[in-house]
Amino acid sequence: PHSLEEILTGMSPTNLASVAGSNNWVAAGSRTASGAPLVADDMHLPHGVPSIWFLNHLKSPEVDVIGFSLPGIPLVVVGHNQRVAWGVTNLMVDTQDLFIEQFDPADPSYYMTPTGWQKVGRRLEHIRVRGGKTVDFEVLETRHGPVVHEDGNRKLALQWTARDPALLRFSLLALNQAENWKEFTRALREWGWAPQNFVYADAEGNIGYTGAGRIPRRRTGRGEVPMPGETTRYDWIDFIPFEGLPHAFNPPSGLLATANNRIVPDGYPYHLTDRWISPSRIARIFALLEEDKKFTPDDFLRLQGDVVSLPDRFLSGQLTAAAGTVASHPPERAAALETLPEWDGQMRAELAAPLVLEATRPRLMEELLRPHLGDDWETYSWFMAPVFLENILRERPPRWLPEKYKSYDELLLAALDRGVEQLRRDTRAPDVRRLRWGDQQRVRFIHQLGERLPVLRRWFSVQGPAQSGSRYTVKQTYRTSGVSQRMVVNFADLDASLMNITLGQSGHVASPHYKDQLPAWLEVRSFPAPFSDTAVERAARHTQHLLPR
Repeated sequence: PHSLEEILTGMSPTNLASVAGSNNWVAAGSRTASGAPLVADDMHLPHGVPSIWFLNHLKSPEVDVIGFSLPGIPLVVVGHNQRVAWGVTNLMVDTQDLFIEQFDPADPSYYMTPTGWQKVGRRLEHIRVRGGKTVDFEVLETRHGPVVHEDGNRKLALQWTARDPALLRFSLLALNQAENWKEFTRALREWGWAPQNFVYADAEGNIGYTGAGRIPRRRTGRGEVPMPGETTRYDWIDFIPFEGLPHAFNPPSGLLATANNRIVPDGYPYHLTDRWISPSRIARIFALLEEDKKFTPDDFLRLQGDVVSLPDRFLSGQLTAAAGTVASHPPERAAALETLPEWDGQMRAELAAPLVLEATRPRLMEELLRPHLGDDWETYSWFMAPVFLENILRERPPRWLPEKYKSYDELLLAALDRGVEQLRRDTRAPDVRRLRWGDQQRVRFIHQLGERLPVLRRWFSVQGPAQSGSRYTVKQTYRTSGVSQRMVVNFADLDASLMNITLGQSGHVASPHYKDQLPAWLEVRSFPAPFSDTAVERAARHTQHLLPR
């Protein structure tokens, strides 16, 4: 069990800073150059060695499917077969609740339930430690789930859909075999893994979207804070029916897309979450998809590599306007402001402007939040924080302006000054104009074993160059997380579909395929994924036969 302090530390903005997202979109034939649908998908996850995914083409009398698989999962999670293609992003729903369980002070083996005192379940987990003694760990099990935190007679129990037996429903085979929308959605009715956004296209030219997964319906409340466990008032009563989940089929626009953003309108009858990721990525995706053009697979690949940050472009405009209200500026501020006027919002590795803006943003948030939260402002974490900041700066409500400032323009320039000061202190740079954003965004793929043995680190872990992009761009970029794979399925020619992962297919450090895909991943290039027998035979370089003994 963890202390409350440890739990809050884990939720701090510092620890949430590397939480990534994903993108997927689909265009009907009316929006493509070929007249056939295109499906794009790039999932954003923590980096590691070997890559999270491996490319996998499975063919048997029962299935013919290609795409991305996880080690230990013998089927394709994202990809296409001969008739349908699909991509996924996380639906971001709330599938965990904490309940405050009241234990009997006289006999701690009992806890209060709606029907009175009930004996708590107990089981002993034996954790074997290599080279050491086995650790015995007792788990207390309540009607809601295991106890994860203790505070005297009050304990917190976790209810989580991941512990639901439905998780064992293996719907991937039916998904891999689906030949049309009806079969595809029938397979997803049984989806027991984390809830996802699925975009879809098929060989008949249809496109679609559906949410899938086990999402709890609560009798009362939204599960935002721990609730009393001795009553049924806050219990889960069932799950949102599949028919009640958001869905769309052949929309008039010919376009569907998700990026972990809010996907339901006001008035939607069920609660999904209050933690949608900010709409910066999805807004940029639709801005590019709604251009008056017919798309090709290369267009979709370029979109996956887009590095325009809408929140930073907005902040740049605010700072530039604020600068115009002052006749002259201190030298350090003037140097920082010089990076902004010609900046077009692209978080390119060779530029200084992205660094200036990303240094200013936290100082601006501190100035706004500290008067209301004190030192606790640092625990403020919300994926919609960019929306909060933009709304404040657009509307400029007097009640949010800190008393020590006469105007929001003064506030903006003060935050810029503090950000530049911090930036110069951290980088020891005399002139921020000489700094480069990419120097702070050098990707690193960590090998869990090699990283712990210094002599092996340089061989096992992979250090990449400076990267363009940021947390708010379509090409979401962090040092240790980001795009984990890219896919563009082309129904005009399935053999010309594009697929790649981060490093390579092999996890063996001596293999030529250990990191042979890294250059393409860095440069937002990809490779054809041959699918037909003829294309596979033409592309094959090695063949391995596994024979039973």
